[in-house]
Amino acid sequence: MNLIIGNNVKDPNLRQDWQRYRTAMETIANRFGVSVYCSQKYSYLNVNFLTDGLTSAEISALSTLEDLVMIVSEWPEGELQKIEPVA
Repeated sequence: MNLIIGNNVKDPNLRQDWQRYRTAMETIANRFGVSVYCSQKYSYLNVNFLTDGLTSAEISALSTLEDLVMIVSEWPEGELQKIEPVA
């Protein structure tokens, strides 16, 4: 199990919220014992869990998380804080 990240992982210009999403996806991948691939694609963060050996319910849950991160990462940085401020 590991985090596989695209070429831009060390990019100092990468949005900080994307870094947080990557860290969260790595934590989830660790819990499930799988790998995750994160990379910039167009204007959003592409997320793909490698789901070998998981149940269909687990795959469905991770797929939903992939979709949510890809949707939210396309919003302008800081937009989520307008909805619900981070403590």
